[in-house]
Amino acid sequence: MNPNPVIVVVAKRMKKSETAMRMLEEKNYDILRVSEYSHVDQRDRERISVIVVSDSFFGASEMSMFPNLKMITRSATGVDTVDIDAAKERSIVVTRVASINAKPTGDLALTYLLALTRNIVPTSYLLRHRLDIPWQDMRIPGRNIAGMRVGIIGLGHLGRHLARRLHSWGVKLVGWNRTFRPEVRKVMGECVMPLSHTIEYLMEESDAVVCCLAYEKGDGGNEKMISWEILSHMKPGSFFVNVGRGAVVDEDALADMMEEGRLAGLALDVYSEEPPFKLPFFSRLQMMASRGKNIILAPHMGDRTQENDEAVSIKVAENVIAVLEGRLQDAEIV
Repeated sequence: MNPNPVIVVVAKRMKKSETAMRMLEEKNYDILRVSEYSHVDQRDRERISVIVVSDSFFGASEMSMFPNLKMITRSATGVDTVDIDAAKERSIVVTRVASINAKPTGDLALTYLLALTRNIVPTSYLLRHRLDIPWQDMRIPGRNIAGMRVGIIGLGHLGRHLARRLHSWGVKLVGWNRTFRPEVRKVMGECVMPLSHTIEYLMEESDAVVCCLAYEKGDGGNEKMISWEILSHMKPGSFFVNVGRGAVVDEDALADMMEEGRLAGLALDVYSEEPPFKLPFFSRLQMMASRGKNIILAPHMGDRTQENDEAVSIKVAENVIAVLEGRLQDAEIV
């Protein structure tokens, strides 16, 4: 029996990072690179100590395939693709990467806001498909983001980074967070950002709203927390961006609001089911977008930059090494 810990790497970005893989190899860990969990040979499964999971769900049945599994690590912020309760029952440590992903995702949220408020999508559509329209009529006036009030729902790493970015652009802010932690208090002072007691009030006060919420399952969770009733409090002609998780919003209600003209623009980077092609609301948004509506539909691109892929992979390697060496305080444990 090989005494070295065996690590299964499924996450694509991790497999591409020479630096991260070398960090693990220098610790004399054995590494198996596979595309699916089931591709691990039956004879090797008892040897597996760590799995670097992909975006595919990793639940109790998957965990049972590896009887000596000690650690599951995600190369992302969200852990909604891992059955945390099942991991706890088996005393399996689960880690993630949160702080690193906040910066590129927050920057992309700002990009979406700029694109929506300046009508980039509909004007580009007119220029490409409606040459019968006079040139001057194609130049649809947008909005200055400076001076607008933007509501940020969720003030974790992502929401706080976005708040600082928007504040530097002269944007007025209002935030909402389930808890009032010291980090939240700090960013409120830095960005002159009051904290709303209700999401409804934030909606009423904001010219644009950005959802930065993580998804929390089960009783006491936040599935469809941003409901039709809450969305109905948004100002007519406002904008909505979701870079958190799709499941926390009533996506059908968003499609309704775009069809009815209650929203001036919508940008979605995340969906309740990914890929979202079988979801009825997504088909409706696709149709509207194909006709030049101010809609941006992106395939969960928040953290995907070349530089961030490398940084995340290195952080995953650091998490693995820290846990296997017993330095749990140095790992991002869920």
